[in-house]
Amino acid sequence: MPESSNIARHLPEMAARQPDQVAIKVPRGRTRRGEIDYLRLSFAELDAEVDAWVARLQDRGVRRGDRVLVMVRQGLPLIAAASSRAWRAPGRGSCSAFPSRRF
Repeated sequence: MPESSNIARHLPEMAARQPDQVAIKVPRGRTRRGEIDYLRLSFAELDAEVDAWVARLQDRGVRRGDRVLVMVRQGLPLIAAASSRAWRAPGRGSCSAFPSRRF
């Protein structure tokens, strides 16, 4: 995979260049009128969320190069966990994030 195809590698740059620009919209339910309610995060907010995921992984003893499986809810947790993949450095390990589901 070419280095440029790792979107997470570009997030810090986008957060620096366009911190207040909306980066993602994540559906989180419905309004009282039945419309989809979206959580909107700017590039700076998304970058901070990814940094928080990296810190959580490190606090649990995960180090660069470790292979990790993370079970998370769909939405922002999945996006942030997947974006924290290997501390944004391809070829240095992997962090696979899968949405958890109840069966």
